[in-house]
Amino acid sequence: MNKHPNFFLKSSNSIQNQYEALRAFHVDNIKASEVAKAFGYSRLYFNKLCSRFHKQIKNGTPAEFFTIKKAGNPGLKKNNKKIEFILKLREQGMSVIDIQVVLSSQGEYVSTKL
Repeated sequence: MNKHPNFFLKSSNSIQNQYEALRAFHVDNIKASEVAKAFGYSRLYFNKLCSRFHKQIKNGTPAEFFTIKKAGNPGLKKNNKKIEFILKLREQGMSVIDIQVVLSSQGEYVSTKL
């Protein structure tokens, strides 16, 4: 008994929807027109999706539907010295704007937005 079909058929994640649609077509052998309709795609869009997927497989670069993202900002490790400098300035009581001015005078750009 299928209790949660909408989780697979009507996900808010477009990548998951593409995966499920391609799987239905290639593994479950459901007609392209039926898959397109079930996932809310036009037939033209689903054909393009299949074509792109086929080309990726053929070129040895299939889409990564299930990527594992590492936690944190990868750019932070590269800018460790800058971050340490900014933290020292904050410890001295400088405001975000003051720090931005100091860094700008050194030719460094940093955004004040998170």
